[in-house]
Amino acid sequence: MPDTTTDDLKGLQKEALDRLKDCEAQKAQVELDLREGYFFSAPWRSRQLSSKTSPLNDKTDDTEEEPATSLGMEASADFAGIITSTFMPSNFDWARRGQGAFLSEEDWGAVKDEAEKGDKQIMNAIRASNLEANAFQVFAPDLSLGTAAVWIDDPTPAMPAAAKAIPLRELEINIGPDGRIDDRFVVKHVKPRNLKANLPGIAGLDDLAKAKANQTKGKRLRVAQGFWRKWEDVGSVRWQHVILVDDKLVHDEEMTGEGSIPLLVMRFFPDASRPFGNGPMLQAKPWLRILDALSGCTQDRADIAIAPPIGYPNDGVVNFEGGIQSGMAYPMAPGSGRDFVPLYFQGDPNLGLITLAELEASIKRLFYIDRPEQRGKTPPTAFQFLDELMEAQRRIGPPGQGFWLEGPLEIFLRFKFMQERAGLVAPLTSDGRLVSVTPFNPAVASAEAQEVQQATRFVELARALFPAESQAAIDGFTTLENIKKKMREELVVMRASDESKRLIEGLLNAAGGAGAQQGGAPNGP
Repeated sequence: MPDTTTDDLKGLQKEALDRLKDCEAQKAQVELDLREGYFFSAPWRSRQLSSKTSPLNDKTDDTEEEPATSLGMEASADFAGIITSTFMPSNFDWARRGQGAFLSEEDWGAVKDEAEKGDKQIMNAIRASNLEANAFQVFAPDLSLGTAAVWIDDPTPAMPAAAKAIPLRELEINIGPDGRIDDRFVVKHVKPRNLKANLPGIAGLDDLAKAKANQTKGKRLRVAQGFWRKWEDVGSVRWQHVILVDDKLVHDEEMTGEGSIPLLVMRFFPDASRPFGNGPMLQAKPWLRILDALSGCTQDRADIAIAPPIGYPNDGVVNFEGGIQSGMAYPMAPGSGRDFVPLYFQGDPNLGLITLAELEASIKRLFYIDRPEQRGKTPPTAFQFLDELMEAQRRIGPPGQGFWLEGPLEIFLRFKFMQERAGLVAPLTSDGRLVSVTPFNPAVASAEAQEVQQATRFVELARALFPAESQAAIDGFTTLENIKKKMREELVVMRASDESKRLIEGLLNAAGGAGAQQGGAPNGP
């Protein structure tokens, strides 16, 4: 802890507690929505999302209702897979540093090779960590609710960086003056003996843990690690870091630079008016409610159809006020003309099945998992399939732009910061200006894929209508190079245009000579 006066520490402690209280008030506004989202996507999780109490204090009710459909769980898992493969594909360098808006071609050329070399090192560090293995755990199901968080740090120099998912229960956030996530806290409830393990590198915790163990008599300690941006100097990135144990400040420090803080919070479909995102699970709640009710009714109808209740003659009078159950027999007054009568009140199960199919299609579209499907007996053409696939990519692009800035981009900057701190990557500056990051996102990918598709269609149309003219007019070498760049293909190696032309001329000459021998003058008599 830096040298500060007692009054400064008290002021910082009060500020931290005030910021944490504001974050808790923000979560309280959306807690019911998040709890309902967990009901459909992860019913096994604790639906008590307040960080004020220990998880062990939650009492699970054995009679708590469970969802009647698994589509919410399947859709949230598929959505996490779509997000990972689209924004952070394991076989692609999904972020790299590029020429900044105020960087000249000459200045960029001076650092371009070093930037590409450093980017490879950064992406290798990301792949060496457990981020890819834990990405699904980070995104599912929290990102489908709109908000997910991950803690990335390198605790030991000899080991790769570690990424740990932060559940929404432990996360408290608030937006800053720029509309992005600013105040962010991770709140845990730990036993006194585990205090040092949860806060490695923090001095003075042994005495505190012993004192708290004697005071609390086995109760858990509330540990809050918080970060917020210091806006005194807008031109620099400075963060305040604090650690509170049972609302008492035990550590504070200032962190400087992009990627300097380990706690990253990312939102899908962010809203500038509130800190939590608006994921597809929250958007699909109206449909999921109806689907859950219809699924429950369909299951009940199937149950009662398989084992219908019956009525048998008895002196008593039947009373259905309490409902009827499948497989049960109920006494009825005689006079029906039969000894046993079914009590199965018929409904139309086909109506429920048709409605279920329509609801599932609408929900899948909200989760961007409505893959191209065959409609009717005629299978779709290749162009129709690609059109629908690109349409899905275009739809996820705009709401995913905010996620890219707060998620993959910040992850890349975090690993860049750790690699620079370890001396493995050199900071890139040109005339004192840092080189910016060029994003790779699905909006750019779908636009470039559409350009390639349009070029392919044009070439096929030109060859079909004007074969001779198109062969003479289209520069095949340059066209192939442009397509390769748009597709971001790095494995195929293109020959130089002069060498390719010489090879083609040689092939044409060889073909011409063979044709002359086969079609030459006839032999003499």
